[in-house]
Amino acid sequence: SERVEFAIRLPGEGDAAVYLPIDAKFPADVYANLMDAYDGGDPLMIQETGKLLERAVKKSAKDIHDKYVE
Repeated sequence: SERVEFAIRLPGEGDAAVYLPIDAKFPADVYANLMDAYDGGDPLMIQETGKLLERAVKKSAKDIHDKYVE
């Protein structure tokens, strides 16, 4: 019932295509924090912000799945 903003067409089995929905809600702020941690050179901060980015991406993927994937 919801529209996706973008989709990437991937090859599926046989002639069928698989569409990967792309949502514009990428956690850019969390990614920017990770880049700042790399610039600062603090290994602990890099690890912590890397985990935050991983969780944010996984949450976004779940949200997209729940909205668009049958």
